[in-house]
Amino acid sequence: QRGKPQKAKKQSRRVAWLESLADKDWELRADPQAFVQEVLRDELGKRCFVFLRDGTILNLSRGCTALDAAFKIHSEVGLHMLYPEINDKQVPPFYELQNGDRVNIVTAEDAVPQREWLACAFLRSTRNRLSAHFRKQTKEKDRAVDLAAALATAATAAAALPLVH
Repeated sequence: QRGKPQKAKKQSRRVAWLESLADKDWELRADPQAFVQEVLRDELGKRCFVFLRDGTILNLSRGCTALDAAFKIHSEVGLHMLYPEINDKQVPPFYELQNGDRVNIVTAEDAVPQREWLACAFLRSTRNRLSAHFRKQTKEKDRAVDLAAALATAATAAAALPLVH
């Protein structure tokens, strides 16, 4: 049942779109080519299609950044991105993708995301993945600090004990 409200909402949008097409019936009869162009502009204008180096096409929302593309490919690609290359040129992670861009994400195993990337992520899913990574990183640091404190306490307590011969 979780998916039903989303499915109904999507179906409702499609019905509304089809009704808007029916309202434009007179345009279709007058100039079919202009009608098709308008439909393509209305619907495809909200999307951005880019190519990966292997020829795969990514279908993204218009306004997406190279960072969003990296996470769309795979979370690990986004988390280990050194820099993106768009049309064979190195660009910053916040570069806004355009239709037809050729995208290559250069990664390294020791590369880590920067907190500033949260501000340049267009997609909520990208921001969520980055936030989860930073939360996990903070928890790991806190555990390391707690462990170090416990070891220091144990070491000082052991040093204060008299030696038994």
